[in-house]
Amino acid sequence: MQHKNITLVIDNLGSGGAQRQLVLLALELSALGHDITLLTYNENNHMGYMLESSSVKHVIIKSGSPTKLSKMIAVLRYLFAAQPKYLISYLDSPNIISAVYSLFSKNVTWLASERNLNTGTGAAALWRKLAFSVARKVISNSHAQQAWLQNSVKLPKSKVITIWNGVHADFFSASNERENKPASAIKFLSLGRLSYQKHPELLVDAIKQLKTLQGMEFDWFGSDDPDSPNKRTELQQNITDLPLTVHQPTSGAHELLSKADCLILTSRHEGTPNVVLEAMAAGVFVIVPSIVDLPIIIGDNERGIIFKANCVNSLTSAIESFASMNANDRIAVTKRASEFARLNFSSAALATNYLELLNNE
Repeated sequence: MQHKNITLVIDNLGSGGAQRQLVLLALELSALGHDITLLTYNENNHMGYMLESSSVKHVIIKSGSPTKLSKMIAVLRYLFAAQPKYLISYLDSPNIISAVYSLFSKNVTWLASERNLNTGTGAAALWRKLAFSVARKVISNSHAQQAWLQNSVKLPKSKVITIWNGVHADFFSASNERENKPASAIKFLSLGRLSYQKHPELLVDAIKQLKTLQGMEFDWFGSDDPDSPNKRTELQQNITDLPLTVHQPTSGAHELLSKADCLILTSRHEGTPNVVLEAMAAGVFVIVPSIVDLPIIIGDNERGIIFKANCVNSLTSAIESFASMNANDRIAVTKRASEFARLNFSSAALATNYLELLNNE
Protein backbone atom coordinates (compact mmCIF):
# COMPACT_ATOMS: atom_id res chain seq x y z
CA MET A 1 0.00 0.00 0.00
CA GLN A 2 1.42 3.34 -1.06
CA HIS A 3 1.81 5.81 1.81
CA LYS A 4 -0.15 9.02 1.27
CA ASN A 5 -0.35 12.48 2.78
CA ILE A 6 -4.06 13.30 2.64
CA THR A 7 -5.72 16.59 3.61
CA LEU A 8 -9.39 16.66 4.60
CA VAL A 9 -11.38 19.91 4.65
CA ILE A 10 -14.66 20.76 6.40
CA ASP A 11 -16.06 23.92 7.99
CA ASN A 12 -16.09 22.74 11.62
CA LEU A 13 -16.25 19.67 13.85
CA GLY A 14 -19.74 20.27 15.19
CA SER A 15 -22.27 17.57 15.97
CA GLY A 16 -23.56 17.19 12.40
CA GLY A 17 -23.51 14.00 10.39
CA ALA A 18 -20.99 15.26 7.83
CA GLN A 19 -18.57 16.19 10.62
CA ARG A 20 -18.86 12.78 12.23
CA GLN A 21 -18.27 11.08 8.89
CA LEU A 22 -15.16 13.09 8.08
CA VAL A 23 -13.69 12.47 11.53
CA LEU A 24 -14.39 8.76 11.12
CA LEU A 25 -12.76 8.76 7.68
CA ALA A 26 -9.73 10.61 9.07
CA LEU A 27 -9.32 8.08 11.89
CA GLU A 28 -9.63 5.08 9.58
CA LEU A 29 -7.16 6.47 7.03
CA SER A 30 -4.72 7.31 9.81
CA ALA A 31 -5.03 3.80 11.27
CA LEU A 32 -4.05 2.44 7.85
CA GLY A 33 -0.74 4.31 8.11
CA HIS A 34 -1.44 7.43 6.08
CA ASP A 35 -0.52 10.96 7.21
CA ILE A 36 -3.79 12.79 7.69
CA THR A 37 -4.35 16.52 8.14
CA LEU A 38 -7.86 17.67 8.99
CA LEU A 39 -8.55 21.36 8.25
CA THR A 40 -11.40 23.31 9.85
CA TYR A 41 -12.04 27.05 9.93
CA ASN A 42 -15.02 27.61 12.25
CA GLU A 43 -14.95 27.45 16.04
CA ASN A 44 -17.30 24.53 16.78
CA ASN A 45 -15.13 21.59 17.86
CA HIS A 46 -17.76 19.21 19.29
CA MET A 47 -16.28 16.14 17.56
CA GLY A 48 -12.67 17.05 18.35
CA TYR A 49 -12.54 14.66 21.31
CA MET A 50 -12.49 11.73 18.86
CA LEU A 51 -9.11 12.86 17.50
CA GLU A 52 -7.35 13.25 20.84
CA SER A 53 -5.62 9.85 20.96
CA SER A 54 -5.06 9.58 17.21
CA SER A 55 -2.28 10.59 14.84
CA VAL A 56 -4.57 12.87 12.86
CA LYS A 57 -3.24 16.44 12.67
CA HIS A 58 -6.13 18.84 13.29
CA VAL A 59 -5.41 22.33 11.95
CA ILE A 60 -7.88 25.09 12.83
CA ILE A 61 -7.45 27.95 10.35
CA LYS A 62 -7.72 31.41 11.87
CA SER A 63 -8.63 34.49 9.86
CA GLY A 64 -8.40 38.17 10.68
CA SER A 65 -12.10 38.64 10.04
CA PRO A 66 -15.20 36.57 10.87
CA THR A 67 -16.61 36.95 7.36
CA LYS A 68 -17.10 33.87 5.21
CA LEU A 69 -14.89 35.22 2.43
CA SER A 70 -12.06 35.99 4.85
CA LYS A 71 -12.18 32.45 6.22
CA MET A 72 -12.15 30.95 2.74
CA ILE A 73 -9.12 33.05 1.78
CA ALA A 74 -7.32 31.95 4.96
CA VAL A 75 -7.90 28.28 4.10
CA LEU A 76 -6.69 28.82 0.54
CA ARG A 77 -3.50 30.44 1.82
CA TYR A 78 -2.84 27.38 3.95
CA LEU A 79 -3.49 25.01 1.05
CA PHE A 80 -1.25 26.90 -1.38
CA ALA A 81 1.52 26.89 1.23
CA ALA A 82 1.11 23.19 2.13
CA GLN A 83 0.52 21.98 -1.46
CA PRO A 84 -1.37 18.76 -0.56
CA LYS A 85 -1.40 16.16 -3.33
CA TYR A 86 -4.54 14.42 -2.08
CA LEU A 87 -7.54 16.47 -0.97
CA ILE A 88 -10.98 15.40 0.28
CA SER A 89 -13.66 17.98 1.08
CA TYR A 90 -17.10 17.74 2.68
CA LEU A 91 -19.96 20.28 2.36
CA ASP A 92 -20.57 23.21 0.04
CA SER A 93 -18.14 25.91 1.17
CA PRO A 94 -15.21 23.48 1.63
CA ASN A 95 -16.02 22.10 -1.83
CA ILE A 96 -15.86 25.60 -3.32
CA ILE A 97 -12.56 26.29 -1.53
CA SER A 98 -11.13 23.01 -2.79
CA ALA A 99 -12.32 23.76 -6.32
CA VAL A 100 -10.44 27.07 -6.33
CA TYR A 101 -7.28 25.38 -5.03
CA SER A 102 -7.59 22.53 -7.56
CA LEU A 103 -8.08 24.99 -10.42
CA PHE A 104 -4.59 26.41 -9.78
CA SER A 105 -2.90 23.21 -8.51
CA LYS A 106 -2.93 20.78 -11.39
CA ASN A 107 -1.12 18.01 -9.49
CA VAL A 108 -3.73 17.66 -6.75
CA THR A 109 -6.20 14.76 -6.67
CA TRP A 110 -9.39 16.22 -5.25
CA LEU A 111 -12.39 14.16 -4.18
CA ALA A 112 -15.48 16.32 -3.58
CA SER A 113 -18.11 14.88 -1.26
CA GLU A 114 -21.84 15.68 -1.34
CA ARG A 115 -23.60 15.12 1.99
CA ASN A 116 -27.24 16.16 1.53
CA LEU A 117 -29.97 15.58 -1.00
CA ASN A 118 -30.53 18.46 -3.42
CA THR A 119 -33.36 19.03 -5.87
CA GLY A 120 -34.10 21.42 -8.70
CA THR A 121 -31.74 23.41 -10.89
CA GLY A 122 -30.59 27.03 -10.77
CA ALA A 123 -27.63 28.26 -8.72
CA ALA A 124 -27.19 25.05 -6.72
CA ALA A 125 -26.66 23.11 -9.94
CA LEU A 126 -24.62 25.81 -11.71
CA TRP A 127 -21.87 26.25 -9.11
CA ARG A 128 -21.50 22.49 -8.79
CA LYS A 129 -21.15 22.09 -12.55
CA LEU A 130 -18.36 24.68 -12.56
CA ALA A 131 -16.61 23.58 -9.36
CA PHE A 132 -16.79 19.84 -9.91
CA SER A 133 -15.33 20.14 -13.39
CA VAL A 134 -11.90 20.15 -11.71
CA ALA A 135 -12.68 17.34 -9.24
CA ARG A 136 -11.34 13.88 -10.00
CA LYS A 137 -14.47 12.29 -8.51
CA VAL A 138 -17.65 13.53 -6.85
CA ILE A 139 -18.76 11.25 -4.05
CA SER A 140 -22.38 11.18 -2.98
CA ASN A 141 -23.56 9.36 0.15
CA SER A 142 -26.86 8.40 -1.49
CA HIS A 143 -27.97 7.07 -4.85
CA ALA A 144 -30.68 9.75 -4.84
CA GLN A 145 -28.08 12.53 -4.75
CA GLN A 146 -25.99 10.75 -7.38
CA ALA A 147 -29.02 10.77 -9.68
CA TRP A 148 -29.51 14.52 -9.10
CA LEU A 149 -25.86 15.25 -9.85
CA GLN A 150 -26.11 13.32 -13.11
CA ASN A 151 -29.54 14.54 -14.22
CA SER A 152 -29.65 18.16 -13.00
CA VAL A 153 -25.99 19.15 -12.71
CA LYS A 154 -25.21 17.09 -15.83
CA LEU A 155 -22.07 15.52 -14.41
CA PRO A 156 -20.76 12.54 -16.39
CA LYS A 157 -21.66 9.13 -14.95
CA SER A 158 -17.97 8.30 -14.80
CA LYS A 159 -17.33 11.21 -12.41
CA VAL A 160 -20.01 10.49 -9.78
CA ILE A 161 -20.01 7.58 -7.35
CA THR A 162 -22.07 6.68 -4.29
CA ILE A 163 -20.35 5.60 -1.09
CA TRP A 164 -22.71 5.03 1.80
CA ASN A 165 -21.66 6.39 5.18
CA GLY A 166 -19.58 4.39 7.64
CA VAL A 167 -20.32 3.43 11.24
CA HIS A 168 -17.79 3.45 14.08
CA ALA A 169 -16.99 0.05 15.62
CA ASP A 170 -18.39 1.21 18.98
CA PHE A 171 -21.92 0.96 17.58
CA PHE A 172 -21.50 -2.67 16.58
CA SER A 173 -20.24 -3.39 20.11
CA ALA A 174 -23.39 -1.77 21.48
CA SER A 175 -25.40 -4.35 19.50
CA ASN A 176 -23.89 -7.15 21.57
CA GLU A 177 -24.64 -5.31 24.79
CA ARG A 178 -28.34 -5.06 23.94
CA GLU A 179 -29.05 -8.79 23.88
CA ASN A 180 -29.50 -9.03 27.65
CA LYS A 181 -31.24 -5.67 28.08
CA PRO A 182 -33.98 -6.01 30.74
CA ALA A 183 -37.59 -5.18 29.84
CA SER A 184 -38.78 -1.70 30.80
CA ALA A 185 -40.88 1.13 29.40
CA ILE A 186 -40.52 1.55 25.65
CA LYS A 187 -37.79 4.13 25.15
CA PHE A 188 -37.89 6.10 21.90
CA LEU A 189 -34.86 8.15 20.89
CA SER A 190 -34.31 10.92 18.33
CA LEU A 191 -30.94 12.52 17.57
CA GLY A 192 -30.51 15.66 15.50
CA ARG A 193 -30.33 19.44 15.43
CA LEU A 194 -33.43 21.37 16.36
CA SER A 195 -33.92 22.59 12.81
CA TYR A 196 -36.38 22.81 9.95
CA GLN A 197 -34.61 19.91 8.24
CA LYS A 198 -34.84 17.55 11.22
CA HIS A 199 -38.54 18.45 11.74
CA PRO A 200 -38.95 17.78 15.50
CA GLU A 201 -42.51 19.19 15.38
CA LEU A 202 -43.56 16.09 13.43
CA LEU A 203 -42.65 13.90 16.39
CA VAL A 204 -44.51 16.17 18.81
CA ASP A 205 -47.65 16.07 16.67
CA ALA A 206 -47.44 12.29 16.28
CA ILE A 207 -47.11 11.76 20.03
CA LYS A 208 -50.21 13.89 20.57
CA GLN A 209 -52.17 11.56 18.28
CA LEU A 210 -51.16 8.30 19.98
CA LYS A 211 -54.08 6.36 21.42
CA THR A 212 -52.13 5.75 24.62
CA LEU A 213 -48.93 7.13 26.09
CA GLN A 214 -48.72 4.60 28.89
CA GLY A 215 -45.33 2.91 29.13
CA MET A 216 -43.71 5.19 26.50
CA GLU A 217 -40.79 7.58 26.93
CA PHE A 218 -39.43 9.88 24.21
CA ASP A 219 -36.07 11.69 24.26
CA TRP A 220 -34.61 14.08 21.69
CA PHE A 221 -30.91 15.03 21.87
CA GLY A 222 -29.73 17.84 19.64
CA SER A 223 -28.06 21.22 19.32
CA ASP A 224 -29.76 24.50 18.46
CA ASP A 225 -29.71 25.49 14.82
CA PRO A 226 -28.57 29.06 13.98
CA ASP A 227 -31.37 29.34 11.41
CA SER A 228 -34.00 28.31 13.99
CA PRO A 229 -32.87 30.09 17.18
CA ASN A 230 -36.19 29.81 19.02
CA LYS A 231 -37.09 26.23 18.16
CA ARG A 232 -35.99 24.72 21.50
CA THR A 233 -38.13 27.20 23.44
CA GLU A 234 -41.12 26.63 21.14
CA LEU A 235 -40.81 22.87 21.54
CA GLN A 236 -40.52 23.08 25.32
CA GLN A 237 -43.72 25.12 25.44
CA ASN A 238 -45.50 22.57 23.27
CA ILE A 239 -44.60 19.37 25.18
CA THR A 240 -45.48 20.24 28.76
CA ASP A 241 -48.00 17.36 29.02
CA LEU A 242 -46.13 14.86 26.83
CA PRO A 243 -43.59 12.16 27.78
CA LEU A 244 -41.00 13.89 25.60
CA THR A 245 -37.79 15.45 26.90
CA VAL A 246 -35.58 17.66 24.72
CA HIS A 247 -31.89 17.53 25.72
CA GLN A 248 -28.69 19.26 24.72
CA PRO A 249 -26.43 17.18 22.42
CA THR A 250 -24.12 14.57 23.89
CA SER A 251 -20.93 12.97 22.57
CA GLY A 252 -21.97 9.45 23.64
CA ALA A 253 -24.41 8.51 20.88
CA HIS A 254 -23.61 4.79 21.17
CA GLU A 255 -24.39 4.93 24.89
CA LEU A 256 -27.75 6.56 24.20
CA LEU A 257 -28.56 3.93 21.61
CA SER A 258 -27.61 1.12 23.99
CA LYS A 259 -30.43 2.30 26.29
CA ALA A 260 -33.03 2.86 23.56
CA ASP A 261 -35.61 0.50 22.11
CA CYS A 262 -36.40 2.46 18.97
CA LEU A 263 -34.85 5.34 17.04
CA ILE A 264 -37.23 7.74 15.28
CA LEU A 265 -36.00 9.94 12.41
CA THR A 266 -38.37 12.72 11.34
CA SER A 267 -36.20 14.59 8.80
CA ARG A 268 -37.67 16.31 5.77
CA HIS A 269 -34.51 15.56 3.77
CA GLU A 270 -31.08 14.00 4.35
CA GLY A 271 -28.12 12.60 2.49
CA THR A 272 -27.78 9.21 4.13
CA PRO A 273 -28.57 9.80 7.82
CA ASN A 274 -25.73 8.52 10.01
CA VAL A 275 -27.94 8.08 13.03
CA VAL A 276 -30.08 5.48 11.25
CA LEU A 277 -27.05 3.45 10.18
CA GLU A 278 -25.62 3.67 13.70
CA ALA A 279 -28.88 2.55 15.26
CA MET A 280 -29.11 -0.41 12.89
CA ALA A 281 -25.53 -1.39 13.74
CA ALA A 282 -26.34 -1.09 17.45
CA GLY A 283 -29.34 -3.40 17.20
CA VAL A 284 -31.88 -0.63 17.76
CA PHE A 285 -35.19 -0.74 15.90
CA VAL A 286 -35.62 2.21 13.51
CA ILE A 287 -38.66 4.17 12.33
CA VAL A 288 -37.70 6.36 9.35
CA PRO A 289 -39.31 8.50 6.63
CA SER A 290 -39.44 7.46 2.99
CA ILE A 291 -36.63 9.79 1.87
CA VAL A 292 -33.38 9.33 -0.12
CA ASP A 293 -32.00 5.77 0.11
CA LEU A 294 -33.87 4.74 3.26
CA PRO A 295 -36.39 2.59 1.34
CA ILE A 296 -33.42 0.65 -0.05
CA ILE A 297 -31.70 0.42 3.33
CA ILE A 298 -34.81 -0.58 5.28
CA GLY A 299 -36.41 -2.66 2.55
CA ASP A 300 -40.11 -3.53 2.68
CA ASN A 301 -40.19 -2.99 6.47
CA GLU A 302 -37.69 -5.87 6.71
CA ARG A 303 -35.12 -3.91 8.73
CA GLY A 304 -37.35 -1.29 10.39
CA ILE A 305 -40.55 0.64 9.69
CA ILE A 306 -40.91 3.21 6.90
CA PHE A 307 -43.48 5.99 7.19
CA LYS A 308 -44.61 8.56 4.64
CA ALA A 309 -42.31 11.58 4.93
CA ASN A 310 -43.78 14.64 6.67
CA CYS A 311 -47.03 12.77 7.43
CA VAL A 312 -48.15 12.88 11.06
CA ASN A 313 -50.72 10.12 10.66
CA SER A 314 -48.18 7.81 9.05
CA LEU A 315 -45.62 8.40 11.81
CA THR A 316 -48.26 7.85 14.49
CA SER A 317 -49.22 4.53 12.86
CA ALA A 318 -45.56 3.50 12.69
CA ILE A 319 -45.04 4.18 16.40
CA GLU A 320 -48.19 2.23 17.27
CA SER A 321 -47.11 -0.65 15.01
CA PHE A 322 -43.77 -0.88 16.79
CA ALA A 323 -45.40 -0.69 20.23
CA SER A 324 -47.73 -3.57 19.34
CA MET A 325 -44.99 -5.89 18.04
CA ASN A 326 -43.96 -8.82 20.20
CA ALA A 327 -40.37 -9.17 21.38
CA ASN A 328 -39.46 -11.95 18.94
CA ASP A 329 -40.61 -9.94 15.92
CA ARG A 330 -38.66 -6.89 17.08
CA ILE A 331 -35.52 -8.97 17.57
CA ALA A 332 -35.86 -10.55 14.12
CA VAL A 333 -36.08 -7.11 12.48
CA THR A 334 -33.11 -5.66 14.38
CA LYS A 335 -30.94 -8.71 13.68
CA ARG A 336 -31.57 -8.32 9.96
CA ALA A 337 -30.79 -4.62 10.24
CA SER A 338 -27.58 -5.21 12.17
CA GLU A 339 -26.37 -7.76 9.63
CA PHE A 340 -27.16 -5.37 6.77
CA ALA A 341 -25.17 -2.67 8.58
CA ARG A 342 -22.17 -4.98 9.02
CA LEU A 343 -22.17 -5.76 5.32
CA ASN A 344 -22.66 -2.21 4.06
CA PHE A 345 -21.65 0.41 6.64
CA SER A 346 -18.35 -0.58 8.25
CA SER A 347 -15.91 2.28 8.77
CA ALA A 348 -13.14 0.14 7.27
CA ALA A 349 -15.12 -0.11 4.02
CA LEU A 350 -15.61 3.67 4.02
CA ALA A 351 -11.85 4.28 4.12
CA THR A 352 -11.09 1.52 1.62
CA ASN A 353 -13.57 2.94 -0.89
CA TYR A 354 -12.00 6.41 -0.69
CA LEU A 355 -8.48 4.97 -0.98
CA GLU A 356 -9.41 2.99 -4.06
CA LEU A 357 -10.49 6.21 -5.75
CA LEU A 358 -7.23 7.91 -4.79
CA ASN A 359 -5.16 4.93 -5.94
CA ASN A 360 -6.91 4.82 -9.30
CA GLU A 361 -6.18 8.47 -10.11
